[in-house]
Amino acid sequence: MKKAMVVLLAALLLGGCSALPGEERVFAVVLGISESGGVWEAGARIPTYQTGGGYLTLSARGKSLGEALALLNASAPMELHYGQLRMLLFGKELAASGRFPEVLRALASRGEVRAQAALCVTEDNVLDVLDALEPATGSRLSKSLEALMASRQVVGVVPCITLSDWLRMGERQQAVLMNAALENADNAAPGMDAAAGEQAAKVAGKVQLSGGWLVNNGGQVKASLTAMEMQLLALLQGKLRQGTLSLPEGTATLLAASSNVDLKGSAVQVRLRVRYSASDLTEEGLTQALLSALHGLTGKLAAAGCDALGIARQAIARCADMAQWHVMNWSEKYPALEWRFVVEVEREA
Repeated sequence: MKKAMVVLLAALLLGGCSALPGEERVFAVVLGISESGGVWEAGARIPTYQTGGGYLTLSARGKSLGEALALLNASAPMELHYGQLRMLLFGKELAASGRFPEVLRALASRGEVRAQAALCVTEDNVLDVLDALEPATGSRLSKSLEALMASRQVVGVVPCITLSDWLRMGERQQAVLMNAALENADNAAPGMDAAAGEQAAKVAGKVQLSGGWLVNNGGQVKASLTAMEMQLLALLQGKLRQGTLSLPEGTATLLAASSNVDLKGSAVQVRLRVRYSASDLTEEGLTQALLSALHGLTGKLAAAGCDALGIARQAIARCADMAQWHVMNWSEKYPALEWRFVVEVEREA
């Protein structure tokens, strides 16, 4: 009996007295947050836990993020928990503000928020996007979103930066966050250009995941990338080596690709090697199309102050100490770097 009591006491101490069994909690799949005019709005997409399944959106407003989240929890049928989150969705107005890094840090400090949740930004109404999220396959939204984001990342048209990734990056690299947009006739969201339309994946609820948002050194969203530009960035990051590459001038079927990005003084040397099997373009045409796209992409990165390629890591490694790094003032030096490109393409017979 004494041994059993000791085991029970240890379990309580390790687990905490506030722990609740699964049947007394409701697990949010997506948490959405927006802010405008001093009003914070939070929404959660949760299962109905009813026969036949289905999902519903809870929402609440407050004068602060904490108040909005507290009221959101109060609106849930059971205690609302964020341990199963697959996505953190933010309104663009909030993501572009100086409050955005504080919001991410606040969420990360809440122990129950799943650190592996992907960060996503939308220009549409956050609650409308939440309402439109439904499983594209199977009956579980969580698994459907995981599969969808993984497949889009494989073809390079979206980034998949999690809350944990963002925390690790620090000063050494800036994030590119996934874009989400409601499908409609007037949609002009990044990544929805006609030439890359075939690359835009749709959730059954008519939400498109395509393109990305550039984050600057201060942690705010500054500009967007289309699906095609995201593919090119994935090439430079070494994340895309095979598959169909879309460019404004045409497409190419990649067999292998490699890149090297090297900081040399005040210039960045980019070397891209591509081997492909089929293309709408000649080798010369593909070379010129890649060079043009690289100039456009790196120009956007520089203008937004988004070091998505982690060039700062090379700069830090060359500093004697952190004092020398801070004297360098990287946030001002980075946009002024000169970009030089070498592109080598080879068509397999």
